[in-house]
Amino acid sequence: GDAIHFADGVQLNVPSLLTLDATTLSGAASINSSTLVLTNTSNITATANQLSPGTGAFAANAGFIDIQGNVAISDVAVTRLQSRSDIRGRGIDAKLKSTASLTAPGAIELDAAQIYPATATDFTVTATGPDSRIQVSNSAHGSSAVPLSATGSLTLNAETIVQGGVIRAPLGQITINAPGSLTLTPGSVTSVSAEGSLIPYAVTVLGGTELADAPGTINNFLKV
Repeated sequence: GDAIHFADGVQLNVPSLLTLDATTLSGAASINSSTLVLTNTSNITATANQLSPGTGAFAANAGFIDIQGNVAISDVAVTRLQSRSDIRGRGIDAKLKSTASLTAPGAIELDAAQIYPATATDFTVTATGPDSRIQVSNSAHGSSAVPLSATGSLTLNAETIVQGGVIRAPLGQITINAPGSLTLTPGSVTSVSAEGSLIPYAVTVLGGTELADAPGTINNFLKV
């Protein structure tokens, strides 16, 4: 599939929206933008064994980070995504149930007020390799309300996982696979609760008072 190759140590500073669309992002880079979208709109998904470890870091800092579709990063040792608000995973298919993923060798560091899947999205983060590691943090101690998202799932896969931030999947599922070591630090939040929020789901019909989540099916708004 298509790939974006970064010259080693390249720095990108974009004051507005930056979208990177490729099957694979390759090489060390430093990226700063107000909003960052990492996406793969092709029908090709890079597998873990197609990704090569490197020595540098893919480091991105943005006001908001959106991961759309199945995104892979290669030829790095660390993938570091730092958002001043949220990191969200969502699908690119125009259908109710969709998938999103972030896969990279070595270590994946996610720093945000909260990390969550969009509605009905299966969002998977996988660090590959024998010493793979995922670290979740909220270093800025940013506050976060329950997102308007429902029935999604969030899965973290790595040999070692440190969950020190806020991960949510309201009315959905969170799975953490860490065969080597799993640490949930004091103050971290791992939640599937909607906390009483009113979350619109699927397509509004009948003037917006009811919702259709499948052809011929109408349900009331979710409130849990």
